[in-house]
Amino acid sequence: LMDSTLIIDYLEALAGPGCSLMPVSIDQRLRALRLIGLGLAASEKSVQLFFFNDSAPTEIQFQPWVERVEGQLAAAYSALERELEKQPLKTDGSIDQAGITLAVAWSFTNLVVPDQVDAAQFPQIIAFTAYAEGLEAFVSIPIDG
Repeated sequence: LMDSTLIIDYLEALAGPGCSLMPVSIDQRLRALRLIGLGLAASEKSVQLFFFNDSAPTEIQFQPWVERVEGQLAAAYSALERELEKQPLKTDGSIDQAGITLAVAWSFTNLVVPDQVDAAQFPQIIAFTAYAEGLEAFVSIPIDG
């Protein structure tokens, strides 16, 4: 399996009943899937910008494409911020798949293309990521290896 969404689904199946990181309620599951989708989209756009800026020679860079991807990255994080403003994720010592995806996406973007996001525009995402990265599951596997 190569796609993040498929890998997550496979690991969910391996975990078995009662161990899921996904909500059971259809309404909560739909929201979690929306957050996960936005987080994965932001990660994908970050990868595209990183590889393009890092490896494409200047003479073949197509600025309208770069601007479109930058806009898509900003739109994904803006939508995530709005979602968290409407309904914050839990910060009660637990974390679900939506929270993991959001925190990993934000940290990844800031690692590979930090100039692409204005942190001041995303206080909810920053606060949740700080919470998530303080959990043992994150502390035990630091982003820098």
